[in-house]
Amino acid sequence: MAVRESTMAGVTVAGSTMAAGRDNAGEGDAISPRPWRWLVRHPRPEVAKGLCYGRLDVPAQPEDTERAAQTLARRLPEGLVLRSSPRQRCQALALRLHVLRPDLVLQPPEAWLAEMDLGDWEGRPWAELPEAELTAWTEDFGHYRAGGTGESVGAFLARIEAGLRAERTQTDAQVWITHAGVIRGIHWLLEGRLASSSLPTAREWPRIEVAFGEPWPLMARHRLRISPSGC
Repeated sequence: MAVRESTMAGVTVAGSTMAAGRDNAGEGDAISPRPWRWLVRHPRPEVAKGLCYGRLDVPAQPEDTERAAQTLARRLPEGLVLRSSPRQRCQALALRLHVLRPDLVLQPPEAWLAEMDLGDWEGRPWAELPEAELTAWTEDFGHYRAGGTGESVGAFLARIEAGLRAERTQTDAQVWITHAGVIRGIHWLLEGRLASSSLPTAREWPRIEVAFGEPWPLMARHRLRISPSGC
């Protein structure tokens, strides 16, 4: 999920919470020290350039799925719990990775790891979306329902926050195959904010670059920033 297509790629945030923990891992090395979670964006999808997709269940490119699976199979430590979004672009990578690494403990899809629902904008080119709707979204970013019928950013963050709270007490290391919007939402929440009390403006939404198929480590200290209480 992004604020219009122009901010989809985002920018790298030096020293950000999400970037910590790689500790100079080499191209073929396992990541060290052992993180609490790894977040992985799905492989590159088979969609036309500039298409709006979130909830839309588009497939991943087979060649990019294989590339990502091979890379993750080399780099992830043994015995991780493997979870993913229910979207096929994530499931394809999870299933292929499990074939290559049967030591990973594959779990059923997790609905909270799905990308933001962009309502009636789904499947349409960003360039053709009504300017008035996009302006309304950016001006009331936390509350406006994307595409008129989709999620608001506030609802999206509340969904992610609830998932993180449920995972907070689990001590086993895991890898989550998910989406750029979810990873950026986790980044926002792990900076110490709560979806119930602090919603981002369009300018404040994280613009960290999230490459297709690359692992992002979360260290154990990040777990302590997650509120154990409800919204």
